Amino acid sequence: TTYAFNFGQSIVDNNEENPYDYYRYVFSTGDVIDSLSVKGIILDAEKRQPDTFVSVMLYELDSTYTDSTVYKQKPKYITNTLDSLT
Repeated sequence: TTYAFNFGQSIVDNNEENPYDYYRYVFSTGDVIDSLSVKGIILDAEKRQPDTFVSVMLYELDSTYTDSTVYKQKPKYITNTLDSLT
């Protein structure tokens, strides 16, 4: 199992309190770090432009999946778009 923690702007230096933006700590309980990647474009439906921050949640698609799965179950993966905006 691979875990990745995104710390947002919660890590700051001791002297001037400058944030270390969006630090990500990754580790694995096994010998290999999972390199899952998903590629796509996420746009604001009204503006048709990318938002500065979007949470992305992935759910397993199987025979139990319904339209209410996103409200009733925890996602398999959670990330955000902060490190992918240009």
